[in-house]
Amino acid sequence: MPQGAILGPLFFLIYTDDLPTLINKDNNIVLYADDTSIVITHTNRDAFNLHANILFNNINTWFKNNLLNLNFSKTHYLEFRSMTHYKINMQVHHNHNYISNATQTKFLGLTIDDTLSWKRHIDQVIKRMSSASYTLRFIKYSLPIETLKIIYFAHIHMSYGIIFWGNSSSDHFQTYGYLYLYMIQGK
Repeated sequence: MPQGAILGPLFFLIYTDDLPTLINKDNNIVLYADDTSIVITHTNRDAFNLHANILFNNINTWFKNNLLNLNFSKTHYLEFRSMTHYKINMQVHHNHNYISNATQTKFLGLTIDDTLSWKRHIDQVIKRMSSASYTLRFIKYSLPIETLKIIYFAHIHMSYGIIFWGNSSSDHFQTYGYLYLYMIQGK
């Protein structure tokens, strides 16, 4: 199937239809296009480590049985924790191939860090807003406010995933948000 073909996503979904059956009801799997994420939870640290490795081995067996290869360089795990709790430092592996523990990852356009502070994601949003506001500052005198709003909502609007990161306590994000709104209103 050529990359970008219309039937590609449909065939992918059919091909991977049985993958979620590997995950027991205590865990969750998120399949989106060609990205697969698995959420594993357990109250006991040792049982958690054992369970994660068993599941990872089962997934690798599924890959092998379906003539697929897991890209170990793009595979990592995130150990969610509070800022005051220590890392478990577990090792997840299959046939002497270890996956690395990351402190952040991109998930469906959101940058998620291991403490769910959203700081890195907000910093990226601020950077994008800053360069966009620089551009809007110069075109706001030559375009009507309705056109500026269309440009804003089409290219700059930052509400994607805001239900997750919008309640962050980042002061500099709130300042930029107010400045940006002020500029868009043409004040």
